[in-house]
Amino acid sequence: MFSTSMKNFMWKWQRLRAMRIREVAYRTQRYLGSEIEALCLRSGWSPRPGGEVKPKLTLFGGVPEWRELWHKQYSLEAKRLDELVDGYVYFFGYPKLHVGTPVDWHKDPLTGTRAPIMFHSRLDYRDPARVGNVKVIWELGRHQHLVSLAVAYAVSGEHTYKTAVVEQIESWITTNPYGTGIHWCSALEVALRLISWATVHSLLSLRDGENGLFAAVGDRRQLGVALYQQAYFVRHNLSRHSSANNHLIGELTGLFLACLVFDLGTDGQRWALAARVELEREAVAQVHPDGVNKEQSSYYHLWVLEYLFVAWLAGSRAGFEFSQCFHDRIVAMARFLRDLRPEGGIPPQIGDADDGAVLRFDATTGGDPYAAVLAAADAMSGRREGHSWLEGVPQKAFWYGLIRSGSTESPKTAQVGETEAPCYPHVYQDGGYAVLRGGNTHLVFD
Repeated sequence: MFSTSMKNFMWKWQRLRAMRIREVAYRTQRYLGSEIEALCLRSGWSPRPGGEVKPKLTLFGGVPEWRELWHKQYSLEAKRLDELVDGYVYFFGYPKLHVGTPVDWHKDPLTGTRAPIMFHSRLDYRDPARVGNVKVIWELGRHQHLVSLAVAYAVSGEHTYKTAVVEQIESWITTNPYGTGIHWCSALEVALRLISWATVHSLLSLRDGENGLFAAVGDRRQLGVALYQQAYFVRHNLSRHSSANNHLIGELTGLFLACLVFDLGTDGQRWALAARVELEREAVAQVHPDGVNKEQSSYYHLWVLEYLFVAWLAGSRAGFEFSQCFHDRIVAMARFLRDLRPEGGIPPQIGDADDGAVLRFDATTGGDPYAAVLAAADAMSGRREGHSWLEGVPQKAFWYGLIRSGSTESPKTAQVGETEAPCYPHVYQDGGYAVLRGGNTHLVFD
């Protein structure tokens, strides 16, 4: 026992020595703050907005005939949508998983393990014996499957889909009080849920008017408090120091969208400004000038690109414009990903990977995630006239194009696609890659 304890101590000591003193001080401070917060929650405290939370902005707009354009290109995946209504989901290639009606948000549908209901920082989400497969249960908690149900309601008017969305959001709010349980263990997971809720609200608004989700739920005040609390959590639990990678960009994007789409009072205004400033900084800190993401992973490059792109789209829609430097990083990232991706294929698997996405609009999973994001960038390159950027593209690109159509920016400053064909071989000196292609040849050198 002594030997094991000494080994654990030495391992932790080596970890601490590897950290900078400032990071150790920061993590100590965060730990103490978390303990104080736990005590406050037991005493009945929880963060509360200063006033009524209300809808402020819908993401989609500017194309009155959007529904006709959608029906010309896509169709409802009725079987999969009905399964979602009945509490069945498909995650990460697993067979159909039953999550229940109402959904048991704390149960891993893959293993049947139910995570304990306890304060987030005291719950070891890395222990499968306690929580099951955390990746699956977190995927459920991101609520991205609700976006596809909201799409189905927006294009069809079928109330069954809307009812399922509202019931799941209301049940999540009821069974996941602030800071408690598996869905509060990661600020990124909270941020992705905020992105989903902002998108669901905007989709419902297309058919029901600007009140969207607020008009659909039974208790507007309860919804507003839940939105505020999740934004508060992200703002006060941002990934810092050695953890400030793609997680931080995702967290800032979720916070930014929530504060643009929902009126969270003066706190929301401050948080939106802070998120934009940090997104500007992280776009430079995490992405080389030649567009290569510094994590050196083809999939995380895609994920960071989509985060920055969504933040840029939402900012443009709200008149919250980003700098030219931020815009240029997105252009460069899209160019590199386009170079990395062979014609009709997917990029080579470089570095770590994650099957996560910023948003999912289709009821089915799978397909080529790279093609959808690049199509969104291409469609808004300024080379297509009128509303043609909404035609002949994957569904994700269609919805991103609909956000762009309501933007306040001029078409010239809105270009984010490739404007000039690259010459080969194309060397990415900062990122450390070279690409050679032509005819049937496509070579990527690391």
